[in-house]
Amino acid sequence: MNQRELRCFLQVAKTQNFTIAAQQLFMTQPAVSAQITNLERELGVSLFQRGYHEVKLTYAGEVLLPTAKKVITGFDQMTLAVTSLKQDQYDGQPATLRMGLYFATPLNAILDLIHLFTVQYPSIQVMTDAYYGGAALTALRHHEIDVALGLVTPKPDVTWVPIMGDELVVLRSEDYVAATQTSIDLATLKEKMLINLPSSPHDDFSQRQATLLGQPTNQLTVHSMAAALMNLTCADAYMVVPRRAVSELQHIRALRIAAPTKVTQFKIGFAYLTAEHAIATDVFVQFTKLVNA
Repeated sequence: MNQRELRCFLQVAKTQNFTIAAQQLFMTQPAVSAQITNLERELGVSLFQRGYHEVKLTYAGEVLLPTAKKVITGFDQMTLAVTSLKQDQYDGQPATLRMGLYFATPLNAILDLIHLFTVQYPSIQVMTDAYYGGAALTALRHHEIDVALGLVTPKPDVTWVPIMGDELVVLRSEDYVAATQTSIDLATLKEKMLINLPSSPHDDFSQRQATLLGQPTNQLTVHSMAAALMNLTCADAYMVVPRRAVSELQHIRALRIAAPTKVTQFKIGFAYLTAEHAIATDVFVQFTKLVNA
């Protein structure tokens, strides 16, 4: 029995669905099923009643559930304590944690988390920088930052700590939106100008946007969110951005996209390099996991 098997067990018990649990664990469904099968074989009992649309805990699964929660919580607390000890011994000098923020947006939840972390670990100085789209992951791979906040997508060299959900929305000037309108069909924007921020066509945000829009012929690329919003207020144009990337906009509306949620909705989280990262990164990751447990 290992913690990976127990984490899979807890997630399946929570969601009552192997596919959803796999998505939330950023694993494949067969991999999650294999972990559960291994755990059942080791314990010699069935933990789930498997149905067509959902799974339910057996009596043995109900008995295991509270103990599994305690074991995983205890493991996370132990890991945090050990990494904290390592951090205290690190050089005898203050450490620095360089962080790339999501879409150059100061998310309140993230700022609160950073504040709590700096209070708990005053010897670690957190320095932040702003990035758009998938640029933070590029900076992470180039060792320009230690932690990147972005769209959670499986990468062979990166480990993710999911933090919160987000969704893509369309930004439009109020002059071109009905007073009661809350959503929009992308087909109605076919002839309109799409405003973009600089990004690589291969980054995760660009690929998600391309899935929704294809390759619009009428596009304008600007170099800051401020410039994009200025263009939106004075032109019959639109922009596709994560909802959390914008707030309290004047004369601009954020409209839900009439499209499958598997394309428009996603998780955002912290990414760090799996193979090589500083002790300060370990401490921050474990702290984040405990705060969001």
